[in-house]
Amino acid sequence: MMLLPLSIQLGSSLGIFVGWYKRGVFARAQSISERKTIPFGSLLLAASLFFLCQFSLRFFSTSALASLAFVKPLLLPLTTVLLFLLARRYSLLGHINFANLKEGIKWTFATRWITILLGWVLSSIALHYLSAPACPQSIVRAIKMAQKRMDFVRAGALIVTTIGIVPILEELFFRGFLQSWLRSLYGARLSICISSLIFALCHFQSSGLASNVVTLPVIFVSSLFIGRIYEKTESLAAPIGMHMANNLIAATLVIFSHIR
Repeated sequence: MMLLPLSIQLGSSLGIFVGWYKRGVFARAQSISERKTIPFGSLLLAASLFFLCQFSLRFFSTSALASLAFVKPLLLPLTTVLLFLLARRYSLLGHINFANLKEGIKWTFATRWITILLGWVLSSIALHYLSAPACPQSIVRAIKMAQKRMDFVRAGALIVTTIGIVPILEELFFRGFLQSWLRSLYGARLSICISSLIFALCHFQSSGLASNVVTLPVIFVSSLFIGRIYEKTESLAAPIGMHMANNLIAATLVIFSHIR
């Protein structure tokens, strides 16, 4: 039953990609001149805020700290605002407008065929050689669990967070700070590769080898495109739009797979 929507995604995405390639949409971007040099101390501050937020989300999930659970919903928005203000100080945001946001969404559909094929190949390898299917990421498992328990408020909150807040927070750090800082040292191409590798490794799962064999390369390739569009558009709105669209597709597939 899932073969038809997958085929539609694959065919339409490949068609868009070929059309865009012929039009030169993926041509080399010009250098970004407006960015200020990011001191290592500011990068360290941004990294501390980001990873402290990730650690705190797990920390407040323990039963011993159930009385402080009200703090948990505030962590992501607060960290996002702090990173946004810090990014604006170093002119890392670029032109935040709907046109660049829409450009990122378009790139999602133009390049999705690559991640679909890669995911299918890696899933086949994991199933054949590791004798284990790939488990979804923790946020996906949490959404499925909430749906199974008919807790639609929690499921809705997780979906909104996944689509609306997480992409902004992650792009502020990984593209805005990390990629920009690496770019001043190694240039655009290498900075995209290194930041994408770190981004993928931060999605490492403890659920098993098969999950990481499938998800990490797919996330890495997706991140390459997200980093590329940041360089091309000179705006964080584009990678945020692309990240949001990717998460929206993933969340939609989770919802409809549960309904089915």
